[in-house]
Amino acid sequence: TIRKSKASRLDASYLNTAHLVLDGSEFNHLDLSYGRIGLMEMNNTQIGFSLDLTHCQVNDFKQTGGTSLKSLGGLKLDGSNINLPQ
Repeated sequence: TIRKSKASRLDASYLNTAHLVLDGSEFNHLDLSYGRIGLMEMNNTQIGFSLDLTHCQVNDFKQTGGTSLKSLGGLKLDGSNINLPQ
């Protein structure tokens, strides 16, 4: 769980966890590439420039508030199985 954090860049590539919670945080660049995540929750989290989910396998994804990932210009999903909310 990462709560109320502010970072220019967070590199958590190859992260292997059952449950990842990003709550009320702000990142310019977030790298979760090649990760294996059971449940990923993003609650009121802002992403400024890029989110890298290349080859990241996520069983379940939930998002409330924060940055609209579908409109994020730096979103990388190559080889990922993540389903973004509508």
